[in-house]
Amino acid sequence: MLPKSRRLSRLEFNKIFRAGKWISSVFFNGKFLAGAPKSGFAFVVSKSVAKTAVARNKIRRRCYNALHELLSEYPETPTIIFISKKGIEKVPFKDLKKEIGAILNKF
Repeated sequence: MLPKSRRLSRLEFNKIFRAGKWISSVFFNGKFLAGAPKSGFAFVVSKSVAKTAVARNKIRRRCYNALHELLSEYPETPTIIFISKKGIEKVPFKDLKKEIGAILNKF
């Protein structure tokens, strides 16, 4: 899990969602804000992706764990909200980590 200092508060989340720019990849859509004072992250998994809360939380935990393993390689990143797409629950952890790394490489 990410440290609390790297997770977004509700106020930060709303600000980035309104003012951020869109990015897209195979498993994620997202919003990012490059000029934010701190680097933070959030993962959103909607009911259209997974019906049960247990499944949504499992996807979210896998994403946070993949990001946690990659953070040491990317010390300076913008604030990003990752929005999961359908089919992400079937993706192996290795591919999920690779996809998050590819998004971070764009910055």
